[in-house]
Amino acid sequence: MLDVEKILEIEEVLVQNAEEILCDMNRQGTINSFLKITGLDYLLAEEERDANTQDKSGKIVIIGDSKISNKIIRGIFKDMGISPDRAILHTDYHKVQKLNYHDMQYNDNYALILFGPVGHSARDKGEYNSIISALEQEDGYPPVLRLGTTKLKISKTGLKHALKTAITEGYIEQDLNIA
Repeated sequence: MLDVEKILEIEEVLVQNAEEILCDMNRQGTINSFLKITGLDYLLAEEERDANTQDKSGKIVIIGDSKISNKIIRGIFKDMGISPDRAILHTDYHKVQKLNYHDMQYNDNYALILFGPVGHSARDKGEYNSIISALEQEDGYPPVLRLGTTKLKISKTGLKHALKTAITEGYIEQDLNIA
């Protein structure tokens, strides 16, 4: 979180360069997210308001306690035609409770969040029963898929199935050139 001094510095830059910043955001395709964050999304056409602006070639976040190694997870990505560099892995059960989930909200760089076992009391869950429910129901987060069939579990089979589902549903796209 930024201190007041840094916020004021940002505000000054925004005021001085508003026109240039807005033109750049419009040219780069990030203006829709900005309008949604600021509550000005009524300016968008109806189909753009409802559109998912996530980058389908963006980062895929895996959150939860994993019994398989990060190396194996990255191998599965590669086998599925997805660059292992797109994987962001938070597989330490205790650290995921302190993870800043708001970093993924209204951030077009993230394409998908996959959840394995996590504790119910996590930072940023608000009034929801769990962080998973919060991210599934709050606006601005990428699609969320739960790993496991009867209970949350990060397994080779479950991860492959979730990635295949995400590709089929159009949440993510495969990479063309994987070395």
